[in-house]
Amino acid sequence: MKKNLWVLIAVMLVGLLTTACQGNPAGKGTSAETAETTELTEVTETTEKLPATDYELLYSDDAFQVIRSKQTLDELKRSVLYQQPDDLTVVKESDSEFLVRWGQGADTLYSKEVFGEDGKLLDDVFVVVVEQKKVNDHGGEFTAFYPYHMTAHHWTLSEAESGYTFVSSDHDPFAKAVELKPGASVFTDLAQYYRDHGCEVREEGDDQNGGTILVTMGSDSAKRFQILVAADGSDSFTMRCSLPEASDSQQVSP
Repeated sequence: MKKNLWVLIAVMLVGLLTTACQGNPAGKGTSAETAETTELTEVTETTEKLPATDYELLYSDDAFQVIRSKQTLDELKRSVLYQQPDDLTVVKESDSEFLVRWGQGADTLYSKEVFGEDGKLLDDVFVVVVEQKKVNDHGGEFTAFYPYHMTAHHWTLSEAESGYTFVSSDHDPFAKAVELKPGASVFTDLAQYYRDHGCEVREEGDDQNGGTILVTMGSDSAKRFQILVAADGSDSFTMRCSLPEASDSQQVSP
């Protein structure tokens, strides 16, 4: 499934992301072996032309791709939208990132929130991440949607002689609590995120205190997990995921 999504992203960036996602998960100190440069052909059939820009692929693994580009975030967004099917939409954006969705598949986040070793923002670097994570279900495995854009992520890119190292603060939500971005409607937004992706969602809680969200991927009751959302402050929350026992799934009311 993930491989197919990266193929679609490759089309999005007009051949930029043509390297298959290989290597260890981010945060393991993995270095990209090579960097590839691909030129984005200038669009000639639109009233407002998009600039021809060189992209350099700095890092790639199972979850993330990091690129260097001279484009602004808005120019990158227009480039992505121009190349895509009619059902592609930008569902959320800010000054530093935008989220692209097609159908009920996994969203793709394009973000400029990448920092160097010195803690300074890297102006010409983007992270591209498909919003999904693998879940190990006691001997089995399935892929679940995961809202990277809702997390308080901090991504660091380091350069070494052997290539680039990319470290993510997005910890495994099944192993420890993950900090969410502050917001007045975090709990309901999180539940709605999974509904928008065709999941069956049952919840118990509210935006002031948090609560529990039970998510079933599609119609497959075996692909089910539980999210505990805990309030850390007036508008700050963390989330922790778990695989509920059969009895636990009955404790969450519709």
